[in-house]
Amino acid sequence: MTRNHKLNSTSPSVDRRTFLKAGAAMSVAIASLADPLHALGYGTQTSHKMAAQQAGVVNLFMSSSPDTFLPHYSIGAYSRYIGQLIFPRLLRYQEDASVVPYLAESFEVSDDGLVYTFSLVQNAVWSDGTPVTANDVAWTYTMAFHGDYTGTRQVEAPVAGGQAYREGTADSVSGIVVVDDHTIQFTLERPTSSFVENVAQFFWILPAHAFEGTEIIDIAKHEMARNPTVTAGPLNFVRYETDQYVELAANPNFILGQPKIDTFIVKILRNDVALAQFETKEMDATTKVGVMLPQDVASLEGMGLQVTPVPGSALQSMGINNDRECFQDKRVRQAMAHAIDRQAIIDSLLMGYGQILNAKVPTFSPYYNPETAGLLQYDPDLAKQLLEEAGWDFNREITLFVPTGNVTRERSGPIIQQYLQAVGMKVKMETMEFATQSARVDAGEADLWLVGSSFVTFDPDQTSSFHSASLPPSGWNSWRWMNPEADQAMDDGLAAVTFEERKEANDRLQMIMADDVPVVFLYHPEDIHVISTRLQNATPTAVGIEWNIQDWELTQ
Repeated sequence: MTRNHKLNSTSPSVDRRTFLKAGAAMSVAIASLADPLHALGYGTQTSHKMAAQQAGVVNLFMSSSPDTFLPHYSIGAYSRYIGQLIFPRLLRYQEDASVVPYLAESFEVSDDGLVYTFSLVQNAVWSDGTPVTANDVAWTYTMAFHGDYTGTRQVEAPVAGGQAYREGTADSVSGIVVVDDHTIQFTLERPTSSFVENVAQFFWILPAHAFEGTEIIDIAKHEMARNPTVTAGPLNFVRYETDQYVELAANPNFILGQPKIDTFIVKILRNDVALAQFETKEMDATTKVGVMLPQDVASLEGMGLQVTPVPGSALQSMGINNDRECFQDKRVRQAMAHAIDRQAIIDSLLMGYGQILNAKVPTFSPYYNPETAGLLQYDPDLAKQLLEEAGWDFNREITLFVPTGNVTRERSGPIIQQYLQAVGMKVKMETMEFATQSARVDAGEADLWLVGSSFVTFDPDQTSSFHSASLPPSGWNSWRWMNPEADQAMDDGLAAVTFEERKEANDRLQMIMADDVPVVFLYHPEDIHVISTRLQNATPTAVGIEWNIQDWELTQ
């Protein structure tokens, strides 16, 4: 027997919170920029604002440039952002982070959790008129298992035969089977409940015919990386003016319906310039890769714009080297968590736009365990008591690594140092480039360090970051945490077949993490999204703003 997953196309929206507002309005300076609308035929300075407000043109903010238009090969989120707009996936996120149909109208999972069968929609076509078929899906996934594949986005699932194909001992991936033009089947080596989100939702499908005759090792240099003319997402690629903007156009054949707006200009701007363009009505919306700063909220609200803070994709933490003898007593790790006033850091550095987490599952996730809320509260007296009970050597000096590059995180370093010193710990701070820190952490040279991580998907699996089988150099468990009960909870979560089974395993894991404190989760910043008054049906949520881009409308 198999379980059929007919996916709902609608879901309730995420409730908004009441957010702390702080800070005075900042003055807005208008910057002189190269004209990003020249490609639309507007050639004079006086027509720029009019062009930006044309009924068929929406302007979006992105804070950095894409490095490729093949998202599988990108080193940053900016290319992946454009990728999600031009390339389809089997499934997609709805506004509440639930998984809903895309290329796959339904899928079935075998009772043993090993076989996933996806049924594709019948009417999908690439922008050159070629039908989208199961062969495109198979080619894309098989590409990523090839030994010559150089992409940064891997298939994070144990697909049967994947390793043999990568090593060159097999001519194909046995676990990827094209049943017919609109049916594809994946067989896994072991039950992996994260397969749906980590793979089927997050891996973009490429047009196999566009790469015909291209060696796998050469795909990153293919013309599609610079000029992706064969696409099937909600938008089609038009042009890229380097470091200025990406122009996209509505896909008239998009399987979820043709977008109601004709032209999308994704402008690459600094935050101060984006703020200025919101004031002059030359900007319509932020994006997942271009959000506003907390100190700009008052100015933006004063312009009459819709300002919506939502949980972001980043989580800032203080890593702990659990392999150090001095940190192996969990009371020491608990003491450091109690010593740091995380809410004060959020209020002072993020102006209140952040959340406290005690495990790496965001509050909007269906897998979030609310029992972790309120644990590890700021209590310096308890922190001192725990250190004394653990026999902490108050003459010992420990080092806190602080990487450069994230201004807010850099500013938090001295604050955290002072909190730890206030409970009697001697802490020396070292600042260094992020790459240097990463190398030293992986080599086991760090005591404590500040680090950011991201919720790439909303799947709760923590195996790659916290399982004892994921220690460096092959894994990302840089804190060297080894907890058999946590390992079992992660294993149970991956092997679970039903949501209820997986929820129980992940609830258990979150409570273990909140008690054992492998790291101190400092703050989960909120993304500040802004929508112009003329853009309708655009709703920022934790998954971004683009989840229903085909339904957006512009009013004058």
